[in-house]
Amino acid sequence: MSPFSFGGIFAADTAVKPDMLFPVLRDLGKLLDYNLQPDLYGEGIERIAIHVTANPNEKGVTRFERGTYYASQCAFDCDVFIGEEFAGLSVSQRKEVLSELLLNVLESLKDKASKKKLNYDVNLLTEDTLIEIGKWLDAKI
Repeated sequence: MSPFSFGGIFAADTAVKPDMLFPVLRDLGKLLDYNLQPDLYGEGIERIAIHVTANPNEKGVTRFERGTYYASQCAFDCDVFIGEEFAGLSVSQRKEVLSELLLNVLESLKDKASKKKLNYDVNLLTEDTLIEIGKWLDAKI
């Protein structure tokens, strides 16, 4: 079971709709769930929650906003904003954007794990995740 979980909030007036995002994230989530091996990565992180917000009033551009580590929950929570430009992208372009965001999440996690001196191998998690991202990017939806 993958440590990643994806969730989202969409404003009613945004051009970005849940069906533009969650089918591709569901496919990525399945690959991650099936192929990642959380027991190999260490301790201190059991969940990496990625909260997606699509709101035209939120500074406009797609970006990784922040990641926060919660030691008592062994969780790393992240905020990702999806800008209006996302709606005009093809499925393959959306997947590219989402893969970049996921790599930003992992980079932030690496920084937090280092600062907190966690016994968690973010490098191995990143390597394994990159393999699955490659499969996901190649898959036809």
